[in-house]
Amino acid sequence: MNNIRDIDNDRTSGKVTLAVRLGPRRARSAYSLMFVAAAVAMVVAALDEPLAALGLVGLLAALPAISTVRAARSTADLVRALGMTARAQLVVGVLYAVGLVIQ
Repeated sequence: MNNIRDIDNDRTSGKVTLAVRLGPRRARSAYSLMFVAAAVAMVVAALDEPLAALGLVGLLAALPAISTVRAARSTADLVRALGMTARAQLVVGVLYAVGLVIQ
């Protein structure tokens, strides 16, 4: 997320981050793909521990962040998405942990 925001500055200063290599469009897609990977991991975990799927409910909290990142037109939009991403990660982590504990 930070790297998406900094692509132009990083490119100018010679930094070669993953976001610089991918470019803005693909870096935004990679951001979304990370949430998909988390969902797949929780589905796999739920095969053995069914209540681990509670974390999937938390992924709903990621939808506003994903939408914001994909539609961002300014640095301020991406900064706002940072907070959304942090909240989504917290919600997913707590629900996933609760599911594992009460299993």
